Amino acid sequence: MQGSFEDITSQYLEITARDDVVVVKLMKALLHDDENIEELYADIHKLIDTYGFRKMILDMSLVEYLTSHMLGKLIMTKRQLHRLGGSLVLSEVTSRVQELFITSSLTEYFKTADSLDEACKMLIS
Repeated sequence: MQGSFEDITSQYLEITARDDVVVVKLMKALLHDDENIEELYADIHKLIDTYGFRKMILDMSLVEYLTSHMLGKLIMTKRQLHRLGGSLVLSEVTSRVQELFITSSLTEYFKTADSLDEACKMLIS
């Protein structure tokens, strides 16, 4: 499961692994360009399909804005992991993105954590 992730060269992601948990830091503040979202989504799913990760943390500490397209990709990622017996935790969600989750009635849908350590603990328990 672990590796250098050399085949994932996205400028949008920083990827690290903690045991069987993959931590994906989203590196762009504004996730609004459809082409970039598709690339980001493909890389996230490569971690699931190619590397076999079933526990994923998305570090959203830098994200200030998501389009509905990106929100849909987050929902699809959560569903795919759930179907495979895995789990997704969103970490360090900014206040602007949290407002979007509230507006979209998704605050109960996604598991969120205030820190990466807290997110890891949620996936281990």
